[in-house]
Amino acid sequence: MRKIKKMKNICFVVLVMMAMLFGIVSVPSKVEAATPRLMVSNYEIPGDTVVGGKEFTLKLTMKNTAAKNAVKNIKVTLATENGEFLPVDGAGTAYVESMDANSEETISFKLKAVKGLQEKSYKVTIKTEYESSNGMGYTVDEAIFIPVTMEQRMTVTDLFVEGGEIHIGDSVEVTAKINNLGEGSLYNVIATLKGDGVDEMSSFVGKVEPGKSGNVDIITLASEVTYATSKAYLYITYEDIDGNKQEMKEELMVNVSSPIYDDLELIKGEETKSVDWTLVWWIVGTIAVVAIIAVVIIKRAKRKKKILEEF
Repeated sequence: MRKIKKMKNICFVVLVMMAMLFGIVSVPSKVEAATPRLMVSNYEIPGDTVVGGKEFTLKLTMKNTAAKNAVKNIKVTLATENGEFLPVDGAGTAYVESMDANSEETISFKLKAVKGLQEKSYKVTIKTEYESSNGMGYTVDEAIFIPVTMEQRMTVTDLFVEGGEIHIGDSVEVTAKINNLGEGSLYNVIATLKGDGVDEMSSFVGKVEPGKSGNVDIITLASEVTYATSKAYLYITYEDIDGNKQEMKEELMVNVSSPIYDDLELIKGEETKSVDWTLVWWIVGTIAVVAIIAVVIIKRAKRKKKILEEF
């Protein structure tokens, strides 16, 4: 019986010691479970887009989401899948000594977009390495997407107003060529003719690819007489891939004159040219002869009637 009781006591002591040991081992894990997590809370790019071949600044805002625990020895590294963005200074790595709990830190990276990229968004991987207050190391991988656009350059050539002299009410046709000299496409290209002398009219050209040209052909009406101070313009509007609109204008000469004076002179000239005075005098003479004959016949008829009445 004593041996059994002694064995029970020994087992109880062992169980108590194991429970205490388990508690001691589990304490650090509970502490580490509360380790702060560092994350990217925001990022900014001046202008919201990046132009291929140009430098830009990426600003990352890092946040320590823990309520109590600080972090230290923070290292942030940027990487792209195919080297689309290259660091201008350094190796694309930034270092922060420490961050308090529930605090933020903004880190800037100066980068350059490789020339010749397509117009789309590119993935940037952000690798954050840091330590907790007790020296435990952690790594977090996140990703952001940066939109890239190409530089747009456009010229207008072969601007021409069809026809010669234009009068009020005449049709006015304006033609031009839109040339895309940039690396990015021109989207929703619209040409609009407006100004003095003509009714406002637009023509939709559409998308113009890099190195290509689009044709403008606008037909409108001459609506008022133009003077030396009159101005007419061809406005060209276009957008980039994100819908940002730009506009340029080209001045053109549209001379509209009144048709009233010219038409009267033309009519007078035609009337003067078409009069045949020989024919006129012949007609007048014929009418006079007919009138004389009629008078003679009437007089004879009256005389004959009078003679008959006397008999």
